[in-house]
Amino acid sequence: MILPDELRGPVRALVAGLVEEVNADAVVVLWSQTDKTKTVAKMVTYGNQIACLGLVNEALEAFEEQQDENDSGDEDEDDDDGA
Repeated sequence: MILPDELRGPVRALVAGLVEEVNADAVVVLWSQTDKTKTVAKMVTYGNQIACLGLVNEALEAFEEQQDENDSGDEDEDDDDGA
């Protein structure tokens, strides 16, 4: 993805900070931008593309597990009504 000039500095600083401060060897940054008519997802990767793909897959699995836990937590609350 080619970043517009106004995003290059902030995204580069974010990725550089992760590489320098936590010794990251692969980084995936996801964000959304919304204007008056639509929301667009943006992504920047840094490092080995296989490692980046692994990060995306791991993030998806973790997100799905979190959603499942949130959903099952809601069901548990319904079960506690004494019925």
